[in-house]
Amino acid sequence: MKRAIIVQARLGSIRLPHKILEDICGQSMLERVMSRCQHSAFANDTILAIPDTPPDNITLRAYAVARGWNIAMGPEDDVLQRYLLAAVAYGVQIIARVGGDCPLIHPDIIDLTFETQRISNADYVTSMTAFPEGLDVEVFTTQALNRLAALPLSPREREHVTTGFYVRRTLRFSVLQMVNLANPWQVHWSVDTPAALEHVRWLVQHVSPLSSWREILEVEKQWQQLSAGLERSADNGF
Repeated sequence: MKRAIIVQARLGSIRLPHKILEDICGQSMLERVMSRCQHSAFANDTILAIPDTPPDNITLRAYAVARGWNIAMGPEDDVLQRYLLAAVAYGVQIIARVGGDCPLIHPDIIDLTFETQRISNADYVTSMTAFPEGLDVEVFTTQALNRLAALPLSPREREHVTTGFYVRRTLRFSVLQMVNLANPWQVHWSVDTPAALEHVRWLVQHVSPLSSWREILEVEKQWQQLSAGLERSADNGF
């Protein structure tokens, strides 16, 4: 059974345009995401799923080709269909969904989510809320995604791909949410603003290339202390 990580990415972003190409300590954000995904022990492939419209089908496609990445293209807004097209093109039965704006995504969490799905045989498994935001992984079967796509979904459900697994799961889908009692999900490591980009750049400067998420979380505490100190200085007029 073929497993693949499908990374969704596009150049458009309201708050931080072209954010996936922003530099983070010598690599673009997207290069970091793809490289970290490629360290997964369970995935047979890592695939970049991009819109089939300009500028993505020209600029972003050329960027990916130059780096030898697997590419699939599909609708910009119907991301569910984009995932299905990618899965069909590469013969994928089990999909791990990862965002292109998550430069700290960790292969260990990807593999843990893959393994949880394998053991449970659930249609859909998510690590969301079990780890810091930005390490989110969703694993689901292509068969379940096909069943979901056949339902009368709203445009929003199709854009957000997996929302329907929750909304319409009664008698249709088996859904499993991983749990971590430490609640580290309150920490945010995805990038959607200039401030979030600077935050991640600082973290990357202070950790080794594949530090565990717990090690990064320890460095995060230093960041929070530094940020709190700067805020106090600003409040005091220094």
